[in-house]
Amino acid sequence: VATVATRIADLSRRRAAQRLVGRDEQLDALTSLLDPDPPALIAFVHGIAGIGKTALLNAFTLEAEERGARVLALDCRTIEPTERGFLQALGDRSADVITLDNFEVFRLLDTWLRQEFVPGLPDAARVVFSGREPPVAAWLTTPELGGLVSTVPLGPLADEDAKRLLRDFGVSERVNRILRGHPLAIRLAAATLREGDELEHVAAQ
Repeated sequence: VATVATRIADLSRRRAAQRLVGRDEQLDALTSLLDPDPPALIAFVHGIAGIGKTALLNAFTLEAEERGARVLALDCRTIEPTERGFLQALGDRSADVITLDNFEVFRLLDTWLRQEFVPGLPDAARVVFSGREPPVAAWLTTPELGGLVSTVPLGPLADEDAKRLLRDFGVSERVNRILRGHPLAIRLAAATLREGDELEHVAAQ
């Protein structure tokens, strides 16, 4: 059962990455970490709930794997927020790239990660954090990490990108007047709306 679940999860992640719309700049910022001489080794993706952080992270993971990188993708919601819990989640798996999604629930470990774990990684390692809040200032100012940390803020989709996503889902682009480029709201609308439905009538007023 676990094997089947893993395959379904991988398929879902791949499809979500392929549907990513309007995040080329942010995806480029993350994939630049994979360059031979990258501008940064650590990135923080941040934005409000439902803005598309996990979708962006999935797309980056897919790109990194296609480039031959070994990626360890972790969801902080499933890990005990202690040093022991984190190290158990890592296990003995080696990885070129570690991603930590839903990092906002892991703030208790922020200092340890910043002061001990990340500085102790080999120089070929890359780490991407993803959460609702930007990194605390110490990530950007501590001497051990000076110049190695970048931030990737996510906001609503640009109007044209939002309309494209709505069209892809078969929903009138006019409803973006209500949804305002919020990716999760667009997907929820697509699950319940079609041409002529109530929300579209509201948007047309």
